[in-house]
This record gives sequence, C-alpha cells and structure tokens, in this order.
Amino acid sequence: MDWDPETKIISVVIRGYHRKEDAEEFINKFTEFTDPLPHTALKIMVNGLKMSKSDSAARRMYVNYTKGRFKQRPGVVALCSANLFIRMVGKFVVAVAPGTNFRVFDTPEKGLKWLKSLPN
Repeated sequence: MDWDPETKIISVVIRGYHRKEDAEEFINKFTEFTDPLPHTALKIMVNGLKMSKSDSAARRMYVNYTKGRFKQRPGVVALCSANLFIRMVGKFVVAVAPGTNFRVFDTPEKGLKWLKSLPN
C-alpha cells in the first residue's frame, strides 16, 4: 500500500487467490495503514490485475469490513481488473457500503485519472 499526500490517493495491489486468512491479513494491514491518515473521504486505487479469485469466506469478510469502514469514513474506489469475476465481486462489495462511489477500469492509469479528477 502506498499513500500520495499530494493527490490523497491510497494505492493498493492485490494478487493471487484470496482465502479467509488473506482477507484477514489485508484488512488488518489496510486498517493500520489508513487509521493515521487525515480523516477525510478515502480515495482508493485498487490494482487487481493479478488477483485471480477469492473464496466465499474472504468475500464475506471484505463485504462486512467495507460496510463498517465506509460508515465511519466514506470512500471513492477505483478498481482495475480484467477478470470479470473480480469486477463483479468488487462492485458487489462496494455496493453494500453506503456513501461509496465505485468504478471499474481496465488500466490503473484510467482509474488514477478518474480519482485525481475528484475533489479532495
């Protein structure tokens, strides 16, 4: 994970198949990483080009975390993935989180351009 203080964008790369343990590890790292950041809406660029799939337990964890996290802090999420399954799961996960703006892109550059066009 990386934070750009100028654009206020968090960049995340997700790789491989995600099991429950992987989701727990990611959620813990994401929380530790974002808690100290300025308390404004989160702008998140997720590069999922190298992610394959996730099991149902991991998806459930992501849904529950996203619902709770974005209640505390609304967010804007750009997901980059060519995998149709990942795109659909990403849309579902974020759709259940109120106050979240979410779009899917085929390249990280397009996602970053969209995030940068939004007000901070």
